[in-house]
Amino acid sequence: MAASRISNKERKKTSSENKTSWTSTMPAILTSKRLQVLTGFSIIFFAIYLAFSFISYIFTGQADQSVIESLFSENVLRSGKEIQNWLGFMGAILSYIFIYQCFGIASFLLIPSIFHLGYKILYQKVIFSEWRVFKMVLFGLFWISAFLGYFVLTAEGESPFGFFAGKIGILLADILNSMIGFATFFFLILIFVAFVAFSFDFKDISFDFEKIKAFFVQEKQTETKANHANPQKIKEKEKEITVNKKEKIKEETAFEPIEKQTEIPQKNVEIGGEKSLPSKMPIQTDLNLNKIKVEIEEEENLPVSIEKPTLQIEEEQKDAPKTSKNLLSTEELSQNLVEQFGEYDPTLTLSNYKYPTLDLLNISEQKGKVTEEELVKKSDTIIKTLEYFKIGIKGITAKIGPTVTLYEMVPQDGMKISRIKNLEDDIALSLSALGIRMIAPMPGRGVIGIEVPNENRSMVSLRSILDSEEFRNSNKDLPIALGRDISNKIFITDLTKMPHLLIAGATGQGKSVGLNVVLASLLYKKHPSELKFVLIDPKKVELSLFNKIERHFLASLPNAEEAIITDTKMVVNTLQSLCIEMDVRYNLLKEAGCRNLKEYNEKFVKRQLNPEDGHRFMPYIVLVIDELADLMLTAGKEVETPIARLAQLARAIGIHLIVATQRPSVN
Repeated sequence: MAASRISNKERKKTSSENKTSWTSTMPAILTSKRLQVLTGFSIIFFAIYLAFSFISYIFTGQADQSVIESLFSENVLRSGKEIQNWLGFMGAILSYIFIYQCFGIASFLLIPSIFHLGYKILYQKVIFSEWRVFKMVLFGLFWISAFLGYFVLTAEGESPFGFFAGKIGILLADILNSMIGFATFFFLILIFVAFVAFSFDFKDISFDFEKIKAFFVQEKQTETKANHANPQKIKEKEKEITVNKKEKIKEETAFEPIEKQTEIPQKNVEIGGEKSLPSKMPIQTDLNLNKIKVEIEEEENLPVSIEKPTLQIEEEQKDAPKTSKNLLSTEELSQNLVEQFGEYDPTLTLSNYKYPTLDLLNISEQKGKVTEEELVKKSDTIIKTLEYFKIGIKGITAKIGPTVTLYEMVPQDGMKISRIKNLEDDIALSLSALGIRMIAPMPGRGVIGIEVPNENRSMVSLRSILDSEEFRNSNKDLPIALGRDISNKIFITDLTKMPHLLIAGATGQGKSVGLNVVLASLLYKKHPSELKFVLIDPKKVELSLFNKIERHFLASLPNAEEAIITDTKMVVNTLQSLCIEMDVRYNLLKEAGCRNLKEYNEKFVKRQLNPEDGHRFMPYIVLVIDELADLMLTAGKEVETPIARLAQLARAIGIHLIVATQRPSVN
């Protein structure tokens, strides 16, 4: 034993020599006081920075979430100006990562630990026991986030705890909820009680402030002071040390239950309270070796080394029983997911998005009046003109529209419609009108229509149409409000039924106004997760007012400086990328077994498509091109080919074209 003591001393001596030699070879800057002060101040500053950014996130986190999520698709400087966090861009990112992506409001527990680390490095002092507080912080991070995450999952509608739980907490609560159901709440309470029971000694805890303070102070400092003050505690401490050593020895020599005959080396062994023979004896297979106790007489102040008795076990290999797994079908799995989480809501990606209000539009609406005298005068003029050419009419009625009045005539029997059509210019001359339009016959009705412009036209405001019940209650996929028809009824059409739109007309005829109306009606009806725009404006001024919706609605290439495309080269690249997106979407529709985008999104909302297989909720894409003729002159076939492909194939996968040009022609 003496030899072993000497060897241990020599080992300690050599290890100390190695340590001193290693520290002597370290650079001086790593062991300098300046580096310690700099590191300590940096860590303390980081802890204070985290504290203020976390507190600010409680008030400004929801407003900054969309900016943080669109960080890699926008300019960093522009995003930083929109941040409302007290500590700016970095504060918003840190609080978003720790609180939203990780542990939620429980991330505040990290701040005291980080602050203590910096304090220890700076002042070379310890405030509280590091290991004990580390266990508490680690437990608190996961327990608090999981506890709040459970309320998020079980709440109906939007839960206020969703902002404080964190994604890790929701994930943990989701796993527990899927395994044990509503017992998750009681299981979390049980874990908390067990942690408190094993972490605190209830016999020592009292309302004495000194004892409570001693719990956090390092154990070595408190024990040395108590030992010097009271020698009686030295003997009690020695007894506790010896008892702890014996308990550790017993724990190390414990065995797992075995179902075979084993042999134990010769030692004083107690089995069930009776001493066994010192010789090797077989033990029956029904014994549980966890009950074996090994007593070892150890000398005081001498190191004791214990070797675990080795057991030689001969086991027969048995075939493991084959378990049959009940594989759920896709429909049953989707139904279970819908019952548990509800249908997928794409609008949750921007849950704080607010639709534009009608206050942004003007109220002014100029109403022109068409008097009865004007109606009677024009109807009599039409009848006299037709009678002059020996064409009889049974009756005539008028429908007043905002800009045009429709006169419906019922011709006499046996009268040829071609004769009435040939008199279009004569009727316009007799009415002194700028021009009329004759509809002979009107589809679905046995009448002939003549549209005559009103002398006093009324202006139809966009606000009156968007504020109507027809538009608000419209269930169309892409509703477009185009104004009022000839009978003064609001006309709303669906872009998905058209499926592409060509706006043609000379300069000053209202092409740009029509584009603005189409875009505005879609913005008032659709969520950013359901619709994206690709705007191409060679004139650079017509669509510039839509720059404000760049963050939510406008889609562009990653290397594009502006969301509204004005450069011809970027137009070609954008159209080619849309063709690639079209091919990708068709592949997804093929895998999902759907014929169009609406069926695909309905399947995804009902959780019948797995996102791990590449499936995603796909929004509609509306491509708007102003002045197509100019693009055809500058780019030619580079623009013509992708536009032709999109016009032919893009309808089914939700890509729709709105093209404006002055003169549509074949070439």
